[in-house]
Amino acid sequence: MAKNKDISLNGGQELTAQQRLEMKKKKKKRKVVRIVVLSIVGTLLLLLGSCIFYVSRTMKKMAGSSVTLGQAEVGDIDANVVLNGTLASDKTMNYSAPASVKVAMVVPAGTYVKKGELILQFDEEELGQALHIAELNEEIAMNNYKSQLASISNARKKLADARSRYAKYAELVLAQQAVVDQVTADADNRSVRQMEIQSAITSLNNMLGNLNSKDPDDLKKAEEIQKQISSLQAELANLTSSKDSYYFSKNQQAQIESLAEHKANRDLAESEIKTYEAQLTDTYAIANIDLNGELAQIQAKENIDAIAEYVGGLRAPFDGVVTMVGFTEGDKAMMGSPVISFSSLEDVHIELSVGKSDLEKIAEGQEVSITMLKNEYHGKITTINHAAMQTGTAGAQVKVTVSVDDPDENIYLGLDAKCSILTASVKDVLILPVEAVNVDSIGEFVFTYDTTTMIVGKKYVTTGASSELYVEIKDGIDSNDVIVISYTGVVEEGKMATPSAESMGYVNGALTN
Repeated sequence: MAKNKDISLNGGQELTAQQRLEMKKKKKKRKVVRIVVLSIVGTLLLLLGSCIFYVSRTMKKMAGSSVTLGQAEVGDIDANVVLNGTLASDKTMNYSAPASVKVAMVVPAGTYVKKGELILQFDEEELGQALHIAELNEEIAMNNYKSQLASISNARKKLADARSRYAKYAELVLAQQAVVDQVTADADNRSVRQMEIQSAITSLNNMLGNLNSKDPDDLKKAEEIQKQISSLQAELANLTSSKDSYYFSKNQQAQIESLAEHKANRDLAESEIKTYEAQLTDTYAIANIDLNGELAQIQAKENIDAIAEYVGGLRAPFDGVVTMVGFTEGDKAMMGSPVISFSSLEDVHIELSVGKSDLEKIAEGQEVSITMLKNEYHGKITTINHAAMQTGTAGAQVKVTVSVDDPDENIYLGLDAKCSILTASVKDVLILPVEAVNVDSIGEFVFTYDTTTMIVGKKYVTTGASSELYVEIKDGIDSNDVIVISYTGVVEEGKMATPSAESMGYVNGALTN
């Protein structure tokens, strides 16, 4: 039936079900074989690619890691610290205007001047007037000083006179006080006597009244009493007479007035003593008169000398260079204002800033080779400051001063100079180029090279003195070791590296041997 019939392919005879089954098995088998073959081929291609990639990478790695080889040699090393510094003068003279005068001539800044040459000149007429004023001021200062000395001397004389007068009037006061006391006592005694007489007269009169006028004895007594009364009345009349009282009173008043006058003179002398002592007992103020007088003389003399220094013009005191000019010709320079600065080229030094690592290698007195503008000079370290200063990214720096022993007119203040300081010198030691020595967390090391296997090794070394080009090797290798001096790319211990063209002799020699 139609649905059970096999359809003929390519118009051929129809296949049976058995044939179709066998055909399907054969197709499936061929497909499996193809898959296995393809899988094997793919694996082989993958392995081949991996090998090619590994070989290629290794070759690239070797090609990118080129090493320059060498060996340690016996030689000499002069270790130097090379630093740049600024040239400065040891001696700079700064000149200021001694008065308000006009500048007639001044040498421009930066000019090299020989000793004795004219560098500055003021207007001579104005300078002469300033000098005359300074001389007058000196004379005035001297007169003021002498006036103060005269005042002190006069005060001393007046003090002595006041003390003398005080002593005189103090003595007179004592004597006059005694006289006044006596006169006063006499006046008191006169009053008492008058009262006594009056009392006696009253008593005698009473006695008279009690006598009998007919009794002869009483009459005799009355006569005696009357005589006594008359005598007492005569004495009382004398004491109370206006003339006697006037003279007595006048004398008493005169004595009292004399006493008051002596006291006034004494008190005036005492007041003068206090006044003059107040002036003279301040010994510091008196001493200051002498000191101020001396100071005024010195200052006046300095002003005169300062002005006189510029009379005829200012000349260079040594070979040097004008480093500053404050006024140009025709300007009016104010008194005390800077006019010109002149720095010596005979006494110069170089100022260096030295970091900690270099500071450990240098010391005062070390010789220094100096290069400035291709000119060579010699010097030595004269001072090392003991206070470091922070200078931004450079860290702590110490100021070091280097003298220049043989300066000439070819040096320029303020320019840089290269200083090479010899810190160590060794002879006949094992040396390597400085670029051959590396450092890691353990210490200093060199890369070695096996000329047979072309594999890089590593050895730690102990170094000594070093220069810009070479370093001393004290321990770790010997002259037979082949050392990697320099390289390009990445060099690692245990890895292969390709020798540079100039280093092939080491490898060829190894192959030949």
